[in-house]
Amino acid sequence: MTTRAIHLEVAPSRETDDFINVLRQFIARRGTPKEIRTDCGTNFRGADKELKSATKAWSEDRLEDQLSQRGIDWIFHPPNAPHFSGVWERLIRETKRALKAIFVA
Repeated sequence: MTTRAIHLEVAPSRETDDFINVLRQFIARRGTPKEIRTDCGTNFRGADKELKSATKAWSEDRLEDQLSQRGIDWIFHPPNAPHFSGVWERLIRETKRALKAIFVA
């Protein structure tokens, strides 16, 4: 038996800072994941770079420290390879379709 689920958080924009805030909300609600899998969106790459540069500047950065202490792996799927993330992309597409039916109708 297979169970699939996605967790959606609403962010005010696709900026790196907003993504980091949404990630913090996710961890507060669901606990710390073992891994985070994302596509190579610029907001995700920016967040990754920002977290890495912050740890170089401040060795006590709370978020990066928490991620590394808890062993969270951040995995980026290759660009133009939807088969790597097909399962959750399908669930997101169905969610978007349902939301459009609710809010547009």
